[in-house]
Amino acid sequence: YDLADNTADNLLVSLAVSDDGGSTWNITAASVSGDVGSGVTAGAGKTISWNVGADFANQQQSDVQVRVRARDKWQNQGGFAASANFSLDTLPPAANVTADLQAQPNAGDSTALIGGSFTEVNPGTNTFYAALNGGAYSAGTVGTLNTASPSNQATATGDTLDGNDYISKVKITHIDDYGQSVNNENPSPSTAYKYVKPYTPQAPTLANPITTNLNLTINPHVSEAGGLEYAIYETSTNKYVQSNGTLGVSPVWQVLGTGVGQWGNGTGIFGKVNVNGLSSPLSLYVFQVKSRNTSDVANAASSESALSASAQITNTAPSITLNTYAQTTNGSDYVNINYIGTDGQGDISNLVAYQYSLDGGSTWVTTTEKSGVGSNGVIGLVFLPTGSDYLFAWNSGLDAPNVETSTVKVRLRANDSLTDGSLATSANFAIDNKAPVVSSVTATQDLGAKTVSTTYTLTDANNSTIIMEISSDGGSTWTMATSTLSGQPILLATRAQIVCLQRLP
Repeated sequence: YDLADNTADNLLVSLAVSDDGGSTWNITAASVSGDVGSGVTAGAGKTISWNVGADFANQQQSDVQVRVRARDKWQNQGGFAASANFSLDTLPPAANVTADLQAQPNAGDSTALIGGSFTEVNPGTNTFYAALNGGAYSAGTVGTLNTASPSNQATATGDTLDGNDYISKVKITHIDDYGQSVNNENPSPSTAYKYVKPYTPQAPTLANPITTNLNLTINPHVSEAGGLEYAIYETSTNKYVQSNGTLGVSPVWQVLGTGVGQWGNGTGIFGKVNVNGLSSPLSLYVFQVKSRNTSDVANAASSESALSASAQITNTAPSITLNTYAQTTNGSDYVNINYIGTDGQGDISNLVAYQYSLDGGSTWVTTTEKSGVGSNGVIGLVFLPTGSDYLFAWNSGLDAPNVETSTVKVRLRANDSLTDGSLATSANFAIDNKAPVVSSVTATQDLGAKTVSTTYTLTDANNSTIIMEISSDGGSTWTMATSTLSGQPILLATRAQIVCLQRLP
């Protein structure tokens, strides 16, 4: 204000305040300083400072006026000079929507999304804060300016988050245009968002598949913290690996280690599990892994990571190696085929081809298995990765009766219920299901000797044993001749004349 008087000093200046546009002047203005009160000198640009926070607190008005007058030392009182209406704000901001997390942070993030609002006519700045794991607030992040309803703000957490972190408290500090502030603080943020979602683990490693079991190793994300719990999911059965390695309906959560209740107990290797009780073929099983934030004692589903990429055993076809194949020599007319079955996953296989050829491989016919001689059959054969010994007995006497040939082949093929293996084919070998034929038998005593010469014709492709019997009553009874025989009782050629000499007593 400007103050003029012909008495330039010792003026008494007084201040009055109205909160109704000048209708009444009842507001106390006791906390004033500057050019007010006694001892004021005349001049332009005089200033009075009024501490409205002390005298007129918690007010927010737009029709405030002040007026000033002065009195000289001769007690001459001047008139009031009033201001125009002006706004006055001594009302601190107030929290409106409580500060809270607006989304769940993920491992690897360095911010948390916070939102909230205030009630304030003269909004100024909004600064956001987050605290981790029960610690102090991080440095503030300045949000939207000049509004009481700032946009949700990605707020610095002070560190890169991992899968066992949680946001323990949040706040927003609002300072209005007149320097009045308030903290909108939430010491218990939303449980749906406060726990950091862990990194997605790497795909598990599968190894050593054998028929009904395999080894699975859990592989955490390379940036993940230690101490998280993991569960192992099998997709084809919609089941989880249990603590004993079998599959069950409910997930089992365990940390990685080698002790009781840890993934690795019994194998001596962190995260390595012997999954057992499976069915062949093992390549049908598909495994995934997930982790969960152990800070969440309620174990909400939202605190779990996503499932890892899947891992699956690659199926390989079974193979057969023929070892030996030969006909028995005791007249039972079957062929023992000894073979080794091998499958990379130790799968249970079936023989889908078991055939023979009598013409060296030009034509093939399915064999008949010989029962009761130890043949292992054609179904339910476990082919181990290291090889399994089996016997298939071919009833050649039934399939190829009265056949005598050296151009026989056999072949076998296995299937593990997914893939056919290659045919395993033998080299040529001989079978003899045809009895030798003896004909044209004649016997005469040699002149001048006590011997009988017996002549006969033998028809057979293989070695034969000749048995000679003698009858002295015209064929009614017969006695086998043994030590008194000489000649060629065994024949190598087909259709030869043999002479046997019988010495007479």
